This record gives sequence, C-alpha cells and structure tokens, in this order.
Amino acid sequence: MHPFVLPCQITIRLWRTAIAALPGVFLLAAAALPGGCGPVADGAHAAPYGIISHNPPPPVELHIGVLPDQLPAELAARYAPLVAYLGSTLGIPATLVPARDYQQLLDQLGDGRVDVALLGGVTFLIARQRGAILPLVMRRRDTHFASYFLVRGDQPATSLSDLGGARLAFGSRLSTSGHMMPRHYLMQEGIDAERFFGSVTHYDTHDLTIRALLDGNIDVAAVNSAIADRVLADPRIAPGTVRVLAKTPPYPDYVWVARSGLPDEFSSRVAAAFLRLRVDNPADAALLKSLDAKLYLPARNRDFASLREVMQQIHPEPLP
Repeated sequence: MHPFVLPCQITIRLWRTAIAALPGVFLLAAAALPGGCGPVADGAHAAPYGIISHNPPPPVELHIGVLPDQLPAELAARYAPLVAYLGSTLGIPATLVPARDYQQLLDQLGDGRVDVALLGGVTFLIARQRGAILPLVMRRRDTHFASYFLVRGDQPATSLSDLGGARLAFGSRLSTSGHMMPRHYLMQEGIDAERFFGSVTHYDTHDLTIRALLDGNIDVAAVNSAIADRVLADPRIAPGTVRVLAKTPPYPDYVWVARSGLPDEFSSRVAAAFLRLRVDNPADAALLKSLDAKLYLPARNRDFASLREVMQQIHPEPLP
C-alpha cells in the first residue's frame, strides 16, 4: 500500500455512512461497495495524499483550525457549537486554535499545532503541495460554491465592463472565493484587473471588504457569496444599500481536512461525526445552521481537480 493512501476500509465506511441516508439508486450503490481492499483505480475514493499508515496514539485534545475569512469574534461564535460537538462525540477536549491569516493556518496544520482544519480550495491545494493531508468532508454547497462582485445600491453599472477606472477590492491573496475565482472570472470576461480598474487592493477578510464598500472606500468588492449573504441580511444594513452586480460560475471550495500523523481510526471518527449530522434531527439542526450546512459529504482530492487547473493558470509558480 502506498504510504499516503487511506486504507480502503475506512474510505468505504465513510461513503456508506453518507450514502445510507440517501434514497433509491444511492442505496444500491452503497450495497455494491466491496468489503475488502482491492486495487484502487485512478480517480477512486482513496487519495494520493492522505494520513500516513502507521498507528500513532490518538491526540488527547483535538485542536481545530478554521480559515480566518471573517473577524475573530465572528469565527469564535460561529464555530463554538462545532467545537463542543466534536469534543463530546470524540470524548476528548476540543479547542479552536485562532490563526491571524491564511498562511499561519497552513503553518499550524503543517507543524501539528492543528489536528483538523477547515481550508478553502486554494489553501487545500497548497497544503497538498506541502505534504500529506487527508480531505475529510465538505458541505453539499461547497461542491458548487460561488463569489459575488458587490457594488453600492446607487451604482448605475449593469455589468463589470461598465466599471473601468473603478476601485476594486479582493480578499486575501490565498482566498479562493475572495481572490482566485473572482480574478479567474474577470479573466474569462476579458478584464485584466490591474489594467482595467483604477486601483486593486486586498483585505484580509470578507467582512472588511464589504465594510470598505459600505464606507465608500472602494467601488467593487469581490467576496464569498455565503458570507456576503449573511452580512447583508443584518437588519442594521438597509435593504438596497448593496447589490450583487455579478456572480461567478460554481466551483469547489471549503473542505475539512486532517493533518498527517493522526491515526487512521481517529480521522475516520472525525469524518463520521460530520457525516452523521442531519438537518431533520432537532439535535443537529442548530449546529448545522451555525455552519451554513444541510448535509456533509465525503471529500476527495479529485473534487478539486478543476480548481487546481485554475490555480495553475493564475499562479504557475507554486504558492508558499
């Protein structure tokens, strides 16, 4: 067995857990899954980058990292129910480990300060470049995510091509939804951001990008659609203050991963804790709502193949 391939019994068990909740043909597919290990075909569920196959002891405390795409207080409040749930389910203390930026989260995952982490598509691909990580689960919505280009409500433009000379802001340079995919969309529309717009800036979080738009410091904000929807639903922001001028086509984004060195069985238990959550279960509903999720699915390296192609076009040289 390749030293970085997840044992297929664990992969099969994760797929059975997810598929068992789905009707009809999916149940037939689950029943057809093999019980033992055989050759893994190209594109099958076992991943070329996964946890190493030796059996180190499980952690005595779970350290959880999340992409710092919002302000720290927002992240702490949003993920507190998940931290409590994972700690209770796994039977060990669980702690949210803050990261000041995307790069620090990658460092924490790489040196073992974080055991499981929520990464974006770009940071996931960078972590794979650096070494062995295992994709665990994604929300269903993460398989077809999108970015918005926001403008103020009084902006008369009907398309991005009307905004030559305007001030554009992206999110972090390592952000999938705040930078790479909006930039890719502009390129597809024939727009070179640095030449077309009057200025191009970057903000660390989507909250700050939207705030800069509301304050009149920029004219166009490229942001994560889910975070934008939550921020703009705030009753303190008057309806019509901001509007969506353009939306990117869908792409894969957020994914929960396990670091290298975790025991196979432990990583399987973490994934199973997500996969068993059901929105029609009252005990799970509030937790899923806090995560903007309705269902978690097993994640695979191949889910990010299209994103990898985009990243190679925009960043031909490996990112740090």
